[in-house]
Amino acid sequence: MENPFPTPDVPQPAVVVKSTESYGKGVYARRAFTRGDQVLEFGGPRVHLDEITAFERFLEIGDGWFLGPSGKPDDFVNHSCEPNCAVSFDGGRPALVALRNISEGDQITFDYSTCMIRDRTAFECSCGSPDCRGTVGPAQTLPRSLREQYRQQGALPEFVLEALPLAVNGQGR
Repeated sequence: MENPFPTPDVPQPAVVVKSTESYGKGVYARRAFTRGDQVLEFGGPRVHLDEITAFERFLEIGDGWFLGPSGKPDDFVNHSCEPNCAVSFDGGRPALVALRNISEGDQITFDYSTCMIRDRTAFECSCGSPDCRGTVGPAQTLPRSLREQYRQQGALPEFVLEALPLAVNGQGR
């Protein structure tokens, strides 16, 4: 397995992994974040789709490529249909960036659909958000208005934008 995004050796004291009320473990803010702040970096080995038997704790990073588990807090970031973060590839290494202000103690979440282009990774959602879609599937399945909102926020990585049909994506990117 190639590892172009080694697990960061720098501790990530801005976040902590702890038990959630009903979803196993999650990542929580140990300090406040402002919209646009980097919250954490993703690490782990780069793995091709053909090598994966179960998709738990994998992050899709390109057509057929995923980051595997790192053993760090990034492995425990939960999905929400009403996320407070998005995955950014600015600077090369995937990182979570705050979509809005986050208070100390808030759970850190992102919408997994923003980094999914494969149907085989879809699953039932139980995030509990009032806007819960019921299913977490590839970006192509997001409601058009939400895709546009995410596009405007910069919350859709380039590989996802390229996978969206022009009719769905509006401007082709």
